Amino acid sequence: MVNQDIQAHSEIAVFPVPAEGQVERITAFPGLGDKIAALEIELDMEVDGRHIAKINALSGCMVYGTTRDEAILRAQTVALRAIADYLELGEPIFDESMAGR
Repeated sequence: MVNQDIQAHSEIAVFPVPAEGQVERITAFPGLGDKIAALEIELDMEVDGRHIAKINALSGCMVYGTTRDEAILRAQTVALRAIADYLELGEPIFDESMAGR
């Protein structure tokens, strides 16, 4: 029942099982691959020197870092966690109204 619920409310695709001994490669996130690869991190710096990194296409994805690289790494980490949560809950992943802002 839970699997049926998830499939009904998410972008999860069901693929046939390959024959024994065959290797199959499929897209990890059907319909999301291009969007995930195209996510942009917006970088800025506070007056106190902290670096801010945010991904506008993902609601609530904003982090601080003491260096630019740390802020980027934290933004990437938060983005992956958010995407995983959205997939698990069957909620829309991208906030299209925020993209490009």
